[in-house]
Amino acid sequence: MIKIKRTTILVLTFSVAICTFWACQKDSSTAKTVVLRYAHVGVENEPQTRYAAELADLVREHTAGKIKITVFPNSQLGNTSEMVDAVKTGSIAMAHHDFASVGKLYPDISVFNAPYIYRNSEHALRATNPQTSPVLKELNQRLIEKAGIRIIGSFYRGARQLTANFPVYSPADLRG
Repeated sequence: MIKIKRTTILVLTFSVAICTFWACQKDSSTAKTVVLRYAHVGVENEPQTRYAAELADLVREHTAGKIKITVFPNSQLGNTSEMVDAVKTGSIAMAHHDFASVGKLYPDISVFNAPYIYRNSEHALRATNPQTSPVLKELNQRLIEKAGIRIIGSFYRGARQLTANFPVYSPADLRG
């Protein structure tokens, strides 16, 4: 599992680096440091905060310090809905949140948050990998066309919890 996570981080690193240099750099001899803001709702000791920090370190390292990612955990730049809007407007370069949050811009993408669709963590990571999942590639292209943002990576945080005022033992218990 660690190898998958490191690979994802490296893919994100090089994607950010390539896109940023392509969009922002006129002449490498006069290029200034590009600072990108990465926001999420996780607290300081959560895995998403640690991976965001590792991504920032890798980007800085692989770009010789020409790209710096500043990480804003703890909802410092807003809640998930506000972060989605901020990415769309460009005031935040990247944000980490669930597919349902992006669903406000393109509802079909929310399917990846549906309960009981993944067999295990490996299946979830394969299904939500924007570089290799055919379904996510297609929906991501529509998200780009409709909202002007894209999903560049995924992070598995475990299964979601369900709260109900009746017993739930299987998906069938949720019918009706």
